[in-house]
Amino acid sequence: MKKSIITASLALMMGLFTACESDRDDNPVLSMPETFRLNAPAIAENNVIDLANTEDITITCDQPNYGGFPIVTEYTVEYSTSETFEEGQTYTMPTSYTSTRINLSAKTINSTLIEAYQAVNGEGTSPEANFPLYIRLSAKPANLDVNSIYSNTIVLPSVKASYKKPDVTIPENLFVVGSNIGTAWATWQKLAHPFGTNGVYYTVVWMPEGGGQFKFGTKEGDWTGHSAISEFNDNAEVGISAASDDNIVFGKGGWYVLEFIAKIKGGALVYTLNVSEAHVFITGNACGGFPNDVMLECTAPTDNTGEWVSPEFTANGEMRAYIQVPGRDWWRTEFTLKGGSEVFFREVTDIPSTWADALGADYSVSVSAGMKLYVSFDSGLGSVK
Repeated sequence: MKKSIITASLALMMGLFTACESDRDDNPVLSMPETFRLNAPAIAENNVIDLANTEDITITCDQPNYGGFPIVTEYTVEYSTSETFEEGQTYTMPTSYTSTRINLSAKTINSTLIEAYQAVNGEGTSPEANFPLYIRLSAKPANLDVNSIYSNTIVLPSVKASYKKPDVTIPENLFVVGSNIGTAWATWQKLAHPFGTNGVYYTVVWMPEGGGQFKFGTKEGDWTGHSAISEFNDNAEVGISAASDDNIVFGKGGWYVLEFIAKIKGGALVYTLNVSEAHVFITGNACGGFPNDVMLECTAPTDNTGEWVSPEFTANGEMRAYIQVPGRDWWRTEFTLKGGSEVFFREVTDIPSTWADALGADYSVSVSAGMKLYVSFDSGLGSVK
């Protein structure tokens, strides 16, 4: 009897080993390919691509074969006027992509090429002849410390880069709309201007972990996306990428300050987007007084349905509060509660002493020691109590 039990147990163990071996053969194992395929766009054949008057150039690629291993791939786009991608003639798009369908801003490429050309040939000049433009991708698994691999090179045989005297103006306003801003993809949230600036816009937004998305525009319904940004400064390390529909995607959740800077470059309007962690403070006489500049930081809500809550005010006085935007003085990004409830940013208002003196009692919030500020930048409403 004992012998039969032992024999049966051995048979069962052998079956388990066989099953495990089979599973190991079927499981994908990460392997590193040497290259991958970049496809030439149909627009490249028998067409002159006028960069200054083209919105996007769409390219596609085959995802590198990592041995069937399921992994997110980051792509970087390089373009060059040199077939061999010589230094000084090669440029990189300002951010990485995670989709195999990539929209390249033709105007951004035009501005970069014109800036380089004018650095040698003088301001206001443009290349007289059309020229080929070479494009390649580098790819690497996201979040893995491995070397990048390069695709094949494709060529746009006839490209025109040109300088035009600016016929665009710096937008008066910018708005953002997104998956987690007010009502998803319906609320166009207006950005504020730091006091004393032109072409600078900022706001506070919340993004969920793993893929909050948004677009921006100069007015409601102006669906401008990732490809319109010429430079990204990801100071919060959120992992900025582009979705296939050109949405701007944040890979890491949290509260963030978005600061857009608009400039006219090479005859085109170009944007820089600075992203930093959001911090909100109270200050002023009700927090210990000027000129000590005591800054008490507010506590952020867990998501955009909640309110930022300040520490208790330590004295009676007028509320002074601001959003911290790196590189900007606190008083440039100050806000109050108009009528005691509506978030109102100091954009063009000079405040030599108090909100009450500058704009009147309706813009001044009086607080007592022990009270707190409660504010939602998503709804644009707040209170003190």
